[in-house]
Amino acid sequence: NLWDQTDYFVLRQAYYHRDRCFHLASALLPGCGIWMEYGCGVAPVSAWLARHRPDAMGVLVDLPGRTWDFAQWRFHRGTDRVFFAPLPVERPLETRACDLIVCSEVLEHVPDPVDTVRTLTRALAQGGHLLVNFVETPASGANLMTAQRQRSATLAYLAAQLETIRPITAHGPDGIYRKPMK
Repeated sequence: NLWDQTDYFVLRQAYYHRDRCFHLASALLPGCGIWMEYGCGVAPVSAWLARHRPDAMGVLVDLPGRTWDFAQWRFHRGTDRVFFAPLPVERPLETRACDLIVCSEVLEHVPDPVDTVRTLTRALAQGGHLLVNFVETPASGANLMTAQRQRSATLAYLAAQLETIRPITAHGPDGIYRKPMK
């Protein structure tokens, strides 16, 4: 299998994101804020934010693998503002409150997306923003049937727990949610 025997996937992801900019993420991140890229892959959002937001700090979260190795390599020198949290962790994301969490192209690949967004909601600071999508796609390959079965429950949880600025749609731009101030 080409994916298992080469770094094609890593290179394809890096090439795919090469010209992307993340002005929305930057605008939602307060000064001296903390962002998290959950399921970071090659860390396109974090690479951009690290260059454009020197006042902020980042946390990269993902499963160990080739994209994770590449993400760590990207930040191995030149910054002490980006931290790494490999999954699984015993108490995921409970030690830091994040002002911005980006969870892009992740939920369709996890076995329990409701639990994932519950964890992300806990990790979000009051007034913090969650940029998230949940592609509605047939289960095949890395896209899990269990994730698709929980799609409506996941969207309902987000709507009940967070203020909806822009809802998740099947194939549209990322949804934008905000954690209410208490």
